[in-house]
Amino acid sequence: NKQSKKFICLFCKEEFMTCEELTSHMDVKKNDNNQIVCCACKKTFAEKRYLKYHQRCHSERTKFTCDICTKKYTRLDNLTRHNVLHVNPDKFSCSICNKTFTRKDLLNKH
Repeated sequence: NKQSKKFICLFCKEEFMTCEELTSHMDVKKNDNNQIVCCACKKTFAEKRYLKYHQRCHSERTKFTCDICTKKYTRLDNLTRHNVLHVNPDKFSCSICNKTFTRKDLLNKH
């Protein structure tokens, strides 16, 4: 039952129905290392914008799930790109240092 899922503030223990509501309540709480903490999974981020992007994986809008590792995505193209990791990990190699990458754009950036 989706209605029973609760997100609880680590500081005051108030409960919320969505991660977004809790994050709003917390006004972006930081841990001892000054990193922003996701209220749902405790993953940490250096910037609020990364947290906002990450929080989509906790929302009901997450429709696409990897059959292998159960990672969730809001868009099919992101799931498709992710699936390459399971099929062809470390496909692209640097000709200078031999470091390998899962995607060509990451190799080019390197």
